[in-house]
Amino acid sequence: MAETFFAEKRVRLFSLDLTDLTELERDIAEELAFHCVGESNAIHISKLVRRLWGIGPESPKYPTFERKARLVIKHLVERHGAAIVSSYKVGIFIPEQAAEVDSAYKRLRQAGLSHLTRAARLRKQSLPDLLGQLKLEVDDAR
Repeated sequence: MAETFFAEKRVRLFSLDLTDLTELERDIAEELAFHCVGESNAIHISKLVRRLWGIGPESPKYPTFERKARLVIKHLVERHGAAIVSSYKVGIFIPEQAAEVDSAYKRLRQAGLSHLTRAARLRKQSLPDLLGQLKLEVDDAR
């Protein structure tokens, strides 16, 4: 009975098919779904790595495991649509409130525009011109 509840909770939180995930992806998704819902329950990447692998920042192997965790989280978001966000202030979490989603959206949007502005400046073109080119590239990729 409890497993059914937790399975439903995971599916609802992530809106993804857990059978499509690797064991590591599932481990990270479950850790976040069970312990890191809402900004107040955010986890720093170092604590996540310690929980998953028992390795802390003092270990020479830590950077490799931190990169792996970050890549898996990125993959869960970009490939599987998992609702996982991060904040430099608090860490990684699954947003629970609309305000948390809005805040994450604003941070990501601002960072994206900042990077695109820098890319446009490198080519000495305007941001609207670059955005037009990107739209064409996205349309062609479909």
